[in-house]
Amino acid sequence: MDHKTYVLETRRHFSNIIRSVLGDEPRTITISDKIQIDTILTEISKKINLEVDKMSYIWWWRSGNNHLNKFEMSDNYFYLNDWKLKIKELYINISPISIFDFIIFRVKGEENDIPNTENYEWNKDEWSELDLNKHTLLDFSIRKQLNDYIDYFSQPYNFILTAQFGLPNLNIYSDTLIERMLNKLLFEEISYEDFKNWYVQILVSLKKEIEAFYEHIVKFPMLALEHKLGKRLHDNIKNLNKYELSDQVFYRARALTKYFPYDEAGMWNPPADKVAVYEGRYNHFGQSFLYMAADEETAFKEVIPEWHGSCSMIKIKLQDSVKLLDLRKVNFYKESNSLEYVILHYMLVHEGTISQETKNPYIKPEYVVPRFLADCARLYKFEGILFNSTKNNGINLVLFEPKLLKETGKIFTYEDPYIYSKI
Repeated sequence: MDHKTYVLETRRHFSNIIRSVLGDEPRTITISDKIQIDTILTEISKKINLEVDKMSYIWWWRSGNNHLNKFEMSDNYFYLNDWKLKIKELYINISPISIFDFIIFRVKGEENDIPNTENYEWNKDEWSELDLNKHTLLDFSIRKQLNDYIDYFSQPYNFILTAQFGLPNLNIYSDTLIERMLNKLLFEEISYEDFKNWYVQILVSLKKEIEAFYEHIVKFPMLALEHKLGKRLHDNIKNLNKYELSDQVFYRARALTKYFPYDEAGMWNPPADKVAVYEGRYNHFGQSFLYMAADEETAFKEVIPEWHGSCSMIKIKLQDSVKLLDLRKVNFYKESNSLEYVILHYMLVHEGTISQETKNPYIKPEYVVPRFLADCARLYKFEGILFNSTKNNGINLVLFEPKLLKETGKIFTYEDPYIYSKI
């Protein structure tokens, strides 16, 4: 396989193993119960040892790094390569983006379980005071030999496990920097949460950049490309693979004025030359797009006031392939697109930038970023956008040129409009 595929496979392999044992819901977990630790490590061990030829896909990191050649639980001990360990705690990060997945192992000392800097040797000048921001731990001073093949640790220790091409291998952090942060964690100068926030600082800094872009585009809605993040988003969408969807039914809802459904013509998107079409999440004022949902309840909740008990509903089928920008929330990215796009997608979608609820009926700054994305998508021949509903646990679809899609037979209605009632 080529290098790019190999890199992706190492990440997917590690992430799939974690998820197969702990589930794929993005979260961080601290595990201190010994029975639970043993159970989890036993299950992970079984998964790893099913494909021993892929052990090199998983690495541990500390003062240096190395791939796995042994990973198993036996006789209440955990064996990692040539180490025999008692594990006191696991801290596991499961992220939608595989590069951010990791497991931190907190190791019990066989002779002492309370970490004290005085029980370790450090690579510092003889007379200098220990500084965890610049000095590193010499672990050979606490690593004892059990026999010719196995070592154990006399004092508490920790290390991090990731995919071979996880975040530590992307030239963002040096091995020394990772070790210093692990030392701070070991001696409780920082918490697990502090470590995670440092580890995922790419996302933290990008969130600040998105907030700055939001403020810029609210102030200057026609000048989004003057902001560096606007340019990044534009270029990523320009080079993005289109998601193709066909042979699927969506639902369009309209509020009733009388208790009988509209005719078919009345259930399509409104004619912008005859009625006022107000700004929506993905359309500017005067742009008439077709908004639909993948199920009746979501279609109803998106457009019908809560106090209405029913609406006019119609089914619209996507027959032939429609090319879409996929902005749906996912639990685990396959990274078929660039890592840059995946990270941008994660921050826009998971952090809620494109799904903010409007707070004021007269001004809707929450829509400026999604409308910019829609402009980029239309420019580069996307035919619509798939996105999560903010009103229900469902999926929405907006089509930019419904009249053209209808004329070319890509979408059509095959049943008359009907009354949908939520009661």
